[in-house]
Amino acid sequence: MRIEQVIYVTRQNHKGIVLGRGGSRIKAVGEAARRQLEEAYERRVHLFLFVKVRENWLDDPERYQAMGLEFPEEGVLAMQWADDGIVLSARKHGETAAIVQLLTRDHGRHAGLVRGGVGRRMRGVLQPGNEVRAEWRARLPEHLGHYTVELTRARAAALMDDPDRLAGLAAACAVAELTLPEREPHLASHEATRALLDALEAGAEIWPYVYVRWELGLLAELGFGLDLASCAVTGGSKNLTFVSPRSGRAVSDEGAGQYRDRLMKLPGFLLGNGAGGDEFNDPKAEIEAGLELTGHFLEHSALRPHDQTLPAARTRLLERFARSTTRSGVNVGK
Repeated sequence: MRIEQVIYVTRQNHKGIVLGRGGSRIKAVGEAARRQLEEAYERRVHLFLFVKVRENWLDDPERYQAMGLEFPEEGVLAMQWADDGIVLSARKHGETAAIVQLLTRDHGRHAGLVRGGVGRRMRGVLQPGNEVRAEWRARLPEHLGHYTVELTRARAAALMDDPDRLAGLAAACAVAELTLPEREPHLASHEATRALLDALEAGAEIWPYVYVRWELGLLAELGFGLDLASCAVTGGSKNLTFVSPRSGRAVSDEGAGQYRDRLMKLPGFLLGNGAGGDEFNDPKAEIEAGLELTGHFLEHSALRPHDQTLPAARTRLLERFARSTTRSGVNVGK
C-alpha cells in the first residue's frame, strides 16, 4: 500500500521545525505512523510525507474540502468567546505580535496571539496585572487563537514607584501562570487575584499578608490545601506554631517535641490571629515565614512533579523580605 501525505505550514521557518535537523523529525514521525498503519491494515505500507509552505492555507476553502472538512461560512471563525481577564504575561512573537497569557474569569488561564502586541499602543495595555476585556477567536478549540483586548483597569502603572509592591505583582503573575492549568476555569483564583491587586494598588500595609493568603488559597484550588485547623499530633487547636513540611498539617508547640527543628513556622495571621504572632519579633519575620511556607508547598506539591521550580520573580520577592533594611509601611528589605 502506498500513501502520500502533504503537511502544510504557513511559514518557511515552520517547515524547518517540522522537518527537524537533517529531516530527523519528519523521519521519526513517518516511521511511527507507518508502523501504526501496518498494524491497522495488516499489510506492508509505503508512507511518503511531504512538507509544503502555503501561506494563509487556513483561509483556503479548497484545502478544507480536500480534507473532508466544512469551511466556515464567510470566514467566520468556528470558536470565539469574550471574557474579563488579568494579564499575566506578554511575550514577543515575530516582529510585532505578542503571545499573551490571561487569567480569565470563566475560561481560566488562556493564551492567545495579539497582533501588534509589542507596539507602542498595546505595550501599556499588556502590562502584567492590568485588567482587560478580551475576545478570543480560533478555527478550532485546540488552536492558539487570536486575542483582541481592551483595557478596563490599569493596575501596573500605580505600582511603578514602589519596588516592593511591583515585586509582589510580578511574583503573583508569574506564580499564577506557572501553576494554574491552562484552559480550566478557576473562578476562585481569579477573584482572589483581583482582591490581591486591590490590596497592591491601595498601597496598604496589609498587602504582603494578602499575598501569602493568596498563595495559600491557590494551593487549595490546586488540590494541595494545608490543614491548619488542629494539631496533627495531639488533635488540639491551641498553640499551633508549626507545619509539617511533608503532610501540610499544623503542629502545636506541645506536639512538636524533638522534631521542632524539622518543622516549618506557622505565622499567626494564617490562623486569624491578626497580623503578627507572638512567636515573631516583627511583621517582616512573620511575612517571610509565610512566604517560605507557601513557597515550599507550591514548589514541592504543584511544581516539582512537573520538573519545575518557583519562578525567579517569586524568589526575588522572598529575598526582599529576607533582608534586614526597614522601609516605610511594612518592614521589608531593599
